Amino acid sequence: MAEKKDIKPETSKDMTTDNIPLPENRLEGRDSFEGRLATWFEQSEWHLRLVQLKGKGYGMIASDDIEKGSVVMSCPPYVFVPYETRKTNVCAYCFNMFAPDPEGIDKTQDMTSPPSTQEVAKETSKSSTDKKMEDIESKKDNIGEHNKAVTASVTSEESSEARPCQFCEEVWYCCDQCQNSDLEEHCNYECQALQKLDVKWVKDYYQYCDDLITDIRLLIRAINKRQISLDTQNDAKDLDDFTEQYGHLISNKECYSQDVLSSLRGVIQLANYLLPDDVQMDEDELLDLYCKHRVNMFGVWGDSGECLGYGVYPRASFFNHSCWPNVTFYKNKTSKSPFLDFVSVYSIPRGTEVCISYIDISEGLKPRRFTLKDKYFFHCECDRCTFQEKNPNALDPYNDPQYYTDDR
Repeated sequence: MAEKKDIKPETSKDMTTDNIPLPENRLEGRDSFEGRLATWFEQSEWHLRLVQLKGKGYGMIASDDIEKGSVVMSCPPYVFVPYETRKTNVCAYCFNMFAPDPEGIDKTQDMTSPPSTQEVAKETSKSSTDKKMEDIESKKDNIGEHNKAVTASVTSEESSEARPCQFCEEVWYCCDQCQNSDLEEHCNYECQALQKLDVKWVKDYYQYCDDLITDIRLLIRAINKRQISLDTQNDAKDLDDFTEQYGHLISNKECYSQDVLSSLRGVIQLANYLLPDDVQMDEDELLDLYCKHRVNMFGVWGDSGECLGYGVYPRASFFNHSCWPNVTFYKNKTSKSPFLDFVSVYSIPRGTEVCISYIDISEGLKPRRFTLKDKYFFHCECDRCTFQEKNPNALDPYNDPQYYTDDR
């Protein structure tokens, strides 16, 4: 890749004088979500600083000069699931593929790819609980006996062959090690819920697409993770891990129309109903959680550009968007669970905002701005968009050879 000059990727000037630093010396500030997060970044090995940016809210800037090709952060997922059409050939724990790609899978989705608001309204037009839920209710089992059976089936013999969970047959693993690693999260409540999720019926009756089925699976895993967090909480006065991870994420729920919120409510009602009564979340809280997923989840991509699945990476959610990003991300190839490595594509001077792209940046100005407004509810004014708006007849600087040299 070549060096860009004159017009530079997302703001390379020192921004520290324009930022409002988070509290550093006040104990009450450090006890807040923001203060604890600021401390985490300061004490981590990553050269990033969490700040407030004028007109943007929270964002991250480089706390030191960062060389091109550096891993600026390696981030673990909090919850993650394979994409619906890939669940039988992508390990539910490590996201490694263990079978040839199925034919006909769309490889052109966006990075985070929540369905558009129009798609959701259309595809969830029948979304409400009805008598079909009585059939789902009748399938509820005793969770204690079920967990014992799942645990016994996994630990009874060792194998390195790919296999599904023998109870729900909805999640697949590449080996015993991955299945054992996922045992606590999967066998608590998720496995039971997935046994009750009749995917074919949901698709036929509600006209749900694979994106929304994946959304439901991610919600089930998040509710499951929340309950585990509450069950293992040491002190009722302390925030549980789930609240710590999700508390700072924005939902943009106020930006949705009432029609779309009604459609989204149908999705969360189904996800909630699949779980035991004592695990279900308050409907308004779950709706807020779903909205957080839609604007904060990351796509995890394979080497050939195929979408393997989606995850929520809370620390990485502080990266703001640019249509000319200075950082991209890849699935870490050595971590057992699907960590994302965020890698600099340019040298990043100290004080520069560190940005990723939320969408396909090969599109033109108008479609990029439309997608960002529709899915993420903001009007993009990054360097590239601003230049194209002011110079509508000029060649897109992102593709213009005059802004490159050959020293990269």
